[in-house]
Amino acid sequence: MASYPESVKERIFRFPVVGILEHYGKRTDHINEMYYSPFREEASPSFHINIKAGGFYWYDFGSGADRGGLAVDLVALLENCTRGKAVDIVASIAGNGAYRYSSLQAPAQRASCSRQTPAVIIDSEGDRFRMRRLIEYAEKQRGIPCRLMQRYCKEVQLHFMGRENRRYIVIAFQNNAGGYSYRNTFIKGCSVSAHTTIDCSGRFNDVPTSDAVYVFEGFFDFLSWMAMNDKSRPGTDVCVLNSVNNLNRSLPYLQRHKKINVFFDNDEAGRMALKQLEERLGKDAVQDMSSLYAPHKDLNEYLVSIRRKFLKPKF
Repeated sequence: MASYPESVKERIFRFPVVGILEHYGKRTDHINEMYYSPFREEASPSFHINIKAGGFYWYDFGSGADRGGLAVDLVALLENCTRGKAVDIVASIAGNGAYRYSSLQAPAQRASCSRQTPAVIIDSEGDRFRMRRLIEYAEKQRGIPCRLMQRYCKEVQLHFMGRENRRYIVIAFQNNAGGYSYRNTFIKGCSVSAHTTIDCSGRFNDVPTSDAVYVFEGFFDFLSWMAMNDKSRPGTDVCVLNSVNNLNRSLPYLQRHKKINVFFDNDEAGRMALKQLEERLGKDAVQDMSSLYAPHKDLNEYLVSIRRKFLKPKF
């Protein structure tokens, strides 16, 4: 692998996956974020490109293996070469300037590009929360004690690619792909979309440590459940999807448990995700917990509502 300046490295590792598909003459038609796999012929698309995270990450749901990554990882598989060689190939493709992210979208998608989340650059990470506004947001608006924030989240400063002059400080919750889901009063999103697994002792760990697993849609729902039950450690395995779009990716982990307790949102997306989980893992294994916080949309909304009434629910 050749040596590259930082500006070129950023272009290589932020190169759009759709550009690789186009370069190799693969299909680029898609349904939302699902594309047809470049590795096989298929009737329904199973190759996911996370457009909302900038289009730089892919995951092949139909491969039967945990296979995904950046453009360089895709090239390494297509060329059957080392990652170092793949870096050189992507550098060559990126160097000609022919590929631009906006030009690679289907016409129906281009109009919405300005509303998509740009690529996120992490500037700094802190294990202790120092910004009072974040603590007040979590405690007063979300009902989450600072002690839980300190244990399970980080204070992160970030900016979006192309907007270097604007920095944001957010509550960030790490996921299994090494990225974050993040939130503050004004913005929310993810640096890389993936689920998060936590073991009985509260460690971020993808190895099951209990027969049962509690599944939450978002990290504030998980923290709400912890707060409601005065917990510092879950005492059972936990899976936070961070988005229902990550459900399929979490299935191999969930399947290793005998009981799956599900805390999804009381909306159409939550109901569809629950149905999918029941179909894949069986209704006997899946327990829908949403009636505990109905008619509220989610667990955090329920917690906030209850705390306003000076009550402290327990499940």
